[in-house]
Amino acid sequence: MRRQNARTLASRRDPPAEIVCPPRLPSRYHNRCFLCSFNGLFASIFAIVAVSGLLYYHVLSYSEKFAIIIDGGSTGTRMHVFVYRNGRERLPTIDFGLTASMKVVPGLSAFADDPEKAVESLMELLKFGKDRVPKNRWMATEIRLMATAGLRLLNGDVAEAILESCRKALRESGFNFRDDWASVISGR
Repeated sequence: MRRQNARTLASRRDPPAEIVCPPRLPSRYHNRCFLCSFNGLFASIFAIVAVSGLLYYHVLSYSEKFAIIIDGGSTGTRMHVFVYRNGRERLPTIDFGLTASMKVVPGLSAFADDPEKAVESLMELLKFGKDRVPKNRWMATEIRLMATAGLRLLNGDVAEAILESCRKALRESGFNFRDDWASVISGR
């Protein structure tokens, strides 16, 4: 027995649903929505730039760095180019496989009669250093001149004149140099 108001599945066809659009909101809302999307875009760009900067700093802190020491000895002048890496909360690690050295003769003390000629012996060393350090790292690469026994045994004024001519060349080298980084060390 069937009820009279019961429907069969075949007879049960609902009309398709109508798509109802929401009412149009006032233009003030659209302006506010535009500002929200603009602020969101600005915040996203700022976040990308900030994260990129942090990553760049992180990469640089672990990348190769260079240091140059010039040993002004009595028998010759030697340049040592060191490659090292800074680790966070660790001491720098020197890569001895990439360390390079060069010696020129005579030593700086041989220029006691003509201190200006001491620069000529440094020029070959500076070229050697520039060939080992990438040009974009020159300004970040400290260069120091440490003179030993040869200059220590000379008259103070003569030794200072030789150092001053060397300082001039080091200032103009393109490397990071300060005048007090060229000195006669005590040897003690």
